[in-house]
Amino acid sequence: MMRYVESYVHKAQVGVLLELEADADSARESDEFRQLAKDLVLQVAAGKPKSPSELLEQRFIKDQEQSVSHRIYVVSTALKTPIRITRFVRYDAAA
Repeated sequence: MMRYVESYVHKAQVGVLLELEADADSARESDEFRQLAKDLVLQVAAGKPKSPSELLEQRFIKDQEQSVSHRIYVVSTALKTPIRITRFVRYDAAA
């Protein structure tokens, strides 16, 4: 099992740290996994979810036809390994 941390800062006002977990260590080397991580930190920055479960229920910002949980499922299936959001934190300088 491996964990992967992705970060994002928007105009020094909003910052996100997100941790993903995958069963296969090779997942983090794939472009699909890295793109998913980048998309998810953008999702947290824009969608302001309070918890991973709330995030999973949101519509995916890059494709409103699918949910975040479905997008993770698609990438998990393609990489043949379960992917989970372990935790995240969103910082807002205006708050």
